[in-house]
Amino acid sequence: MNALVLVLVIVAEVTLLVRTVRGFGFLPSPTLILGTIVLEQLTLWFVSSQTLDNEFLWTYSHGGVYTEYYKTEFFYAALFLFFYLSHVGSPASGMRFSTKITVAAKDLESINAPAAGAILVLELVFCAVLRWPVAWHNGQYLAMADADIVLTVRGTSFLLVMVLAGGLLSTIMSALNFSANNRLWAWFFALLAALPMLYQLGAHSRTSALFPLMFALALDASSGKRLAAAKSGAIVLVFLFISSALVGRAGYEHGFSTVPATFANAFNEPRRTANDLLTNIFEGSSVVAESFGTGANFSPTYKVLSLSPTPSFIDGFASIRAASEHRLSYFAPMSGFVEVMDFGPVYLVIFLAMIAASVRLNLYQSRWNYTAFLIANLFLFTGFFALNTYSARSGLKWFWISDVLAVSTIGISILRSTSRSNPGNASARLAAAVGQLRSRAR
Repeated sequence: MNALVLVLVIVAEVTLLVRTVRGFGFLPSPTLILGTIVLEQLTLWFVSSQTLDNEFLWTYSHGGVYTEYYKTEFFYAALFLFFYLSHVGSPASGMRFSTKITVAAKDLESINAPAAGAILVLELVFCAVLRWPVAWHNGQYLAMADADIVLTVRGTSFLLVMVLAGGLLSTIMSALNFSANNRLWAWFFALLAALPMLYQLGAHSRTSALFPLMFALALDASSGKRLAAAKSGAIVLVFLFISSALVGRAGYEHGFSTVPATFANAFNEPRRTANDLLTNIFEGSSVVAESFGTGANFSPTYKVLSLSPTPSFIDGFASIRAASEHRLSYFAPMSGFVEVMDFGPVYLVIFLAMIAASVRLNLYQSRWNYTAFLIANLFLFTGFFALNTYSARSGLKWFWISDVLAVSTIGISILRSTSRSNPGNASARLAAAVGQLRSRAR
């Protein structure tokens, strides 16, 4: 009976997915999120039926992919409905959504220098506190290790998130500048993206694939039919980066120095690599199933701080994480979705309300600056993807980043439109202020 109901549910999901494509195109949120949910459900069926073998699963499995199979499948169905309904009655109703934009060099002039300057300062600070010998070669799986292992200053774990976000933004800015034929800025932003990308590659994290993926998506959105070779090359790098991460994390050596070797090893067994790609890209459903099968209790402080937008140096989350976080194994945290469900109904309602609010804010942002809307929309998809396999705090940080970008964009756009519509009032206020200064000087 469950099997029949599940088939009908997936058919309904595919129907709603087609309807979503008609309304939103192929936006990361909601379209790619809903598509990912369906693929997660299918991948879980492949794994639980042993049609495909996820080798990494057995490092943290307690049989949840079998015992919690239907619970996980129907959970994803509920998640599908939640994200679908979050976009119903859009604040940007009547707007035609597209993943294509037109970018000219003039459009980027006002943001290139400030963005590059801020990211450069951030990376210089990161370089100053980074333990370079550890980053170069180590025996720790840094993607899951405590930040103090790789950073010299305690309480600066937020830098890892900010540098990653800055690197991804650099990747997007590089693609936009290439589309606008502004090669100098394009290569400069590509150079800024190199350090955080290499760090993720050395840590053997699948997050490294976000760099070529976001470059390809931004380039495809802004360049039309041009730069086809660059787009194709970036997509190839997505799969290469994921493959190298899967090979590398199975070993005992990590760091910048191991990157060439892991690339080479990824090609040794192409059939095995292809299997690992499918089962690991959509591994979230397996992590969710295993998380359902593990009862966990959390401290009130951990619950509150997991939903907090403030960095660890302010709220002290890093100091309680090791003692309070529940993991499936040393290398595998619980899924953020299940983690919040274990927090209790109140926390779950707050969690869902925050995600829905981020979605609505992002849709409202599309009315003010469509390019910034697409960037923030990508961050929403990244946050959803992370919540499948990482903790609630790790996934929610991408929703906060999207919110900051949305609020900043809307605020700047409103200020600009106000100054343009009331130039006389602005001039009068400026003249009055200058007059007051002169009278005081006399």
